[in-house]
Amino acid sequence: MKKTEKPTKLNQAQLHVLQLFERIKTKQELDDIKDLLAKYYAKKADDEMEKILDSKKITII
Repeated sequence: MKKTEKPTKLNQAQLHVLQLFERIKTKQELDDIKDLLAKYYAKKADDEMEKILDSKKITII
């Protein structure tokens, strides 16, 4: 870190995730959590896309 840069302060969500990740003991557990997070964010993106398509009256065949 450069002397002119300020350290980043973590927010509550970031701190909570770090605390949860302390409990991960194996690569398989880490892979499972990464898969879970990827699926969660993919669903959020799909849901948002659906809202956009519905609001614009667009259908995808």
